[in-house]
Amino acid sequence: MDIVAIDFEFTNQSDKTICAVGLARPGKSVYYTLVQPPADTYWDPMCSFCHKITPEAVVDSPKLPEVWDSILDYIGGGLLVAHNAKSTERHVILKNTLANSLPCPRFQMLCSMVLAKRLFPDIGSYGLHDVADCLGVKFNHHNAGEDAEMSLRIAKLALENLGEDYCSNLVFYIDEISRKNKTKVPQQIRQELLKNLPEPDGRFEGVDFAFTGTLPVGRAELVQIVRSFAGTAADKGDLTNKTNFLVMGEKEYNDYANGNLSTNKVKKVKKMIESGKDVGILNYEEFMSMIYDN
Repeated sequence: MDIVAIDFEFTNQSDKTICAVGLARPGKSVYYTLVQPPADTYWDPMCSFCHKITPEAVVDSPKLPEVWDSILDYIGGGLLVAHNAKSTERHVILKNTLANSLPCPRFQMLCSMVLAKRLFPDIGSYGLHDVADCLGVKFNHHNAGEDAEMSLRIAKLALENLGEDYCSNLVFYIDEISRKNKTKVPQQIRQELLKNLPEPDGRFEGVDFAFTGTLPVGRAELVQIVRSFAGTAADKGDLTNKTNFLVMGEKEYNDYANGNLSTNKVKKVKKMIESGKDVGILNYEEFMSMIYDN
């Protein structure tokens, strides 16, 4: 698995105020650059205190469009790894490429926070510095280059200990569809989506699904989709001891990735995983990719 870790620093809490980018991949020097944020950007003193980047430091730095080609060249065809990728980093990429009219390839992404939770289920908190402390690693947190290196270290450890097949099940896509970041799909689009499903086959034979949270398509319809591909699911998509995959709505998935157990199903699946039950956690896009990408 060809992995490339990415990290950003910002001038304030807005994810459109990038002031540094870091990239790391095995066997290659770390890519690091300061970035000049948009004009009149507010600099939060607390952010500067954390990453040590000041307005003066970026005066002569390139703007994001000037370094984007170099970033894409470094990534190549690699799978992007980022900490908190689901709820933060993928949106950073989408929002900034959209705002600057930059190309956004159909990146595949893997969240090092999710991997860390699988590797170290008992440490409680999963920020980069928490995982680094668990590993006994010293690094300069809030430096985009070193943060990317730390994410890369976690991903490599997961590949070594959990296996490539396991990690592949946690990969998701970032593309033009996910730019919309929808939790609700307009009725017309929803009907088109259901109408354009591939011909039913036996790809889900022996696989049981459950659903939780706000999903673009109703649970009853998702259950019927699963059954049309020879899989099983309870009539209301409930979680059972037979469940192999729990498909979560965007909010529930992000909560789970951040360690917040927002629903009873999420709490139950966490206990099932801790007891040794192999339950895959998917968001809606990942579930649909199992249908369309086969």
